[in-house]
Formats: sequence, structure tokens, C-alpha cells
Amino acid sequence: MAGVDTDADGRADRRGGQKRRIPPEGPAAAEVLSELFGDTDRAAVPRSLESGIEAGAEHYRRLVARVCGQDSSPDATEELEWLARALRAADQT
Repeated sequence: MAGVDTDADGRADRRGGQKRRIPPEGPAAAEVLSELFGDTDRAAVPRSLESGIEAGAEHYRRLVARVCGQDSSPDATEELEWLARALRAADQT
């Protein structure tokens, strides 16, 4: 099962090194969501994330960066999919 990579402190880690996977349905994911969103209403966030993923937003983001002469950041599709799954799981609890 896919999850978000975290560092030893449990924060999201994109640098590499020692990692552990957090399943989107688990209690640790709920902690990540609380840290990211606090008490805000996050009901519409999964739908918006999934729409962007389905529309190939990463492809367009890379294209715009290239046209502007900038380096694009790493593809975040996997992390965005995890976030959408975690939000949906949290909404069901």
C-alpha cells in the first residue's frame, strides 16, 4: 500500500534517506492532515485534488515552467493522490 514518506520526526520527507510509509487510512495520516489543515473545513479538498490529478495538472505545471525557463520541481502526483485518499478516509471516520 502506498503512503507518504516521512523523516524520523514524522514530517513529510522528499529528500531521501531513511523513510517510513504512512498508509492514508491510518491514525498517523490523521495527524498529518491535522498538521496541514488544522480546523479548516476540508470537505471539498479531495474533489479538487482528484480533478487536478485527472486533468494532468503536473504535466501542465512542468510545461509552464519550461516555457518560463524555470526548472520544474519533482512530480508530486503520488503525494497528491495519497493526500486525497487520506482526506477521504478521514471523512469516513
